[in-house]
Amino acid sequence: MSADNIHSCQPNWSAFTGTILPGGYEVGGIVEAEKERARFRARVLGDWSADAFIDAVGADGPEAEEQVRLWTAAKDLHHTNLNSPLAAGEFENPDARLIYVVVPGADETLAG
Repeated sequence: MSADNIHSCQPNWSAFTGTILPGGYEVGGIVEAEKERARFRARVLGDWSADAFIDAVGADGPEAEEQVRLWTAAKDLHHTNLNSPLAAGEFENPDARLIYVVVPGADETLAG
């Protein structure tokens, strides 16, 4: 399932900066943002040296719930060539409902 198939909204992304998500992840500064999705730096509470990002999508409906289930299931996939999610879930504030996945920073890129 692609995040493009999810019923989406257009949240005020900067309103989420500083939010603490379940599992101890603090939403940091915006790395990039579009209307329906954004990427934030993440601070892992208790491990300040960890490099992680939060990919968030403003979403609602059963497709959003299914996407969170898929991200959560992907946490159990372990291989040296995979960058498995650290956490996934939903978050609401008065502005919007988000689904998100926390991913570790990549050790390297394909660009070289």
